[in-house]
Amino acid sequence: MGIEINFSEEEVFKALHDCYGDKSPGLDGMTMVFLQANWDNLKVDFKRLFNELFHTRKFVGSLSATFIGLITKKASAEDI
Repeated sequence: MGIEINFSEEEVFKALHDCYGDKSPGLDGMTMVFLQANWDNLKVDFKRLFNELFHTRKFVGSLSATFIGLITKKASAEDI
């Protein structure tokens, strides 16, 4: 089963801002706080990225570390 509806800008914005911004930088050298603070400048690129993911159903493996950071972490989580 795949993704059934496209990602909304509000959904991506909320996921990004639910993350702690002061964590270690990712492989690209950017912290979450950088992405959060620059959302207005980056949202077009993120929208394009998520639209491509939705339409092609292909996810570049090298991006997985970046997107794992977008998942809210809970101490008692049993699955994703």
